[in-house]
Amino acid sequence: LNPEKMPRFIHTVEEFIQELQLRSHMNEVVVFPGGLYALGQEGALHRDFAEAAGFGHSEGPKTTFDVLKNLADKGLLDKFKGKVQYRLSKDVRKDTAANA
Repeated sequence: LNPEKMPRFIHTVEEFIQELQLRSHMNEVVVFPGGLYALGQEGALHRDFAEAAGFGHSEGPKTTFDVLKNLADKGLLDKFKGKVQYRLSKDVRKDTAANA
């Protein structure tokens, strides 16, 4: 993988605030493990989505597609709006609606 395209990890509320205020995070993936809890926002996600994403469970889904499958298994894909972008090859991207 290209090191320039790897996600960047932050670990504290201070780093999160600095990221929002001072860093250029557009078109980048910034991961804050446990961030919802650290920010006191664990109730911010819709309950159905939080359950499908594995919040509050020690073993949750490993990929975005696992989350989408969990939503699909419960008939909830039409409840949420989103899209998944993936590459058909190194040079070609394709957008697909999450409920397609």
